[in-house]
Amino acid sequence: MKHIPFLLLFVLLIGCTTSPTGYQLPDVTFQHLKPIAVDVSNISYTNKAGNVPRPDDFYLNIPYLAETYIQRRFKASELQNQNTLAFELETVDVSTVQESSDNDFARFLDVAKHDKYRVLMTLNMVHDDVSRGFTKGQRINVERVMNISEHVSLDERERRQMEGMESLFAQMDAAIIETFRDEFGIVQLP
Repeated sequence: MKHIPFLLLFVLLIGCTTSPTGYQLPDVTFQHLKPIAVDVSNISYTNKAGNVPRPDDFYLNIPYLAETYIQRRFKASELQNQNTLAFELETVDVSTVQESSDNDFARFLDVAKHDKYRVLMTLNMVHDDVSRGFTKGQRINVERVMNISEHVSLDERERRQMEGMESLFAQMDAAIIETFRDEFGIVQLP
């Protein structure tokens, strides 16, 4: 009976020292998006933003995601023309600030802060329509703000960042398709 508190303490210490195994987040591949045929013979992508600096705790590589998205989402049609479509990733900005709690008491105690991530991406598109003799361009700006508590686990932080990027690319996808349909007249929707 005398050793039960020590045994209980030993069990608690062992429980505290074992770290949970986190789950591996899936790669962002955009395989869930159906490819769209575009009435051009060539689609190109250029990363003018370069290697984008990002906060240490923001793990997604946005220029790589943009390239993967464009390669997966848009396919040149099988028509024999000289029309081209060029995507140029102009800028990517990832910034973070730590903000105080909205609760007055928590702010007074300097607890319950959250990290506010702001992602801004600018993508230029140029459609060179040789068959109709014109070139059109369009600039698309998308922005996403994510507020994540400072107390969430690394796995949860990464999951929320991934959800934020999914929303950012959904916003960009809608803007690109609208531009293709309304400005360029080149999208072939099923």
